[in-house]
Amino acid sequence: MRTRLVATDLELQLAVREQERTVAQDTLVLSVFPKPESPPALQGRVALCDPAGKSRAWLNRLGVTSTPVGPGDDLGEYRLLIVGREALAPGAVLPYTPADIAGGRRVYDPAINTTQ
Repeated sequence: MRTRLVATDLELQLAVREQERTVAQDTLVLSVFPKPESPPALQGRVALCDPAGKSRAWLNRLGVTSTPVGPGDDLGEYRLLIVGREALAPGAVLPYTPADIAGGRRVYDPAINTTQ
């Protein structure tokens, strides 16, 4: 059973002052979660499309073991595909297909901040 982490809500306030007069201000509400005691257990193999090499070390620190893949590679044995930071350029061929998604494969692309 997973332990549910409880968020702490914070408010970040910014005030820009010029000659002792506030000329702009803004507020941002944040929810901060504590670091889990252990990384979540992943079910199935994880593929990583990371041609820029900017995500593998981060995943390793989280305890995630992944296999490098690229566009056109067979993703049949992988349950999850993580698209690395700066892995895709505008107009680039995606490292997954609609059939991958329809077949139950999960794809996480932090550039669009979603899991399909």
